[in-house]
Amino acid sequence: MDTLKQELENMGHEVDVLAHHPDMQKYYMSNNDRTLDKSKIKDLVYEKVFAYFEQNMPHVDPWIRRREIERYCFEVAAVSFGLNQYDLIHTQDIVSTKALWRVKPAGTPLVSTIHGCLATEFLYTGDITGKHTLPWKYVSAEERYGSTSSNATILLRTG
Repeated sequence: MDTLKQELENMGHEVDVLAHHPDMQKYYMSNNDRTLDKSKIKDLVYEKVFAYFEQNMPHVDPWIRRREIERYCFEVAAVSFGLNQYDLIHTQDIVSTKALWRVKPAGTPLVSTIHGCLATEFLYTGDITGKHTLPWKYVSAEERYGSTSSNATILLRTG
């Protein structure tokens, strides 16, 4: 991402990078030192999403609930930083692609670069125990929506 940012800036473009801070406790724009403490939004999002799941889908795995909460928090953070000034948004994974697609201004194009298969990675790490599980089905759907929620998608072959 740093290389892409640098090359775009060398061509005269202004580039911002929105990400989770490495400590995972805040969101930040790495190039201008803007930050947002995750705790300021996570409690409210957690309360609303947890209540929704409890009322409408109590069978849903807590791991899936946490993933949904994280995505909604990222959406709120992106909106809080403001998206109206951008003429293009580029995402680097399926989660941020789905999130930004939902909250970006309607006329702003979204380009995504997908770096592998998250569902398979979760199998390797043990976060998902098998392809028959609800978390596998969830992440498979996340892959589908994340890879189709942009105006253009760049797929990188790994391995």
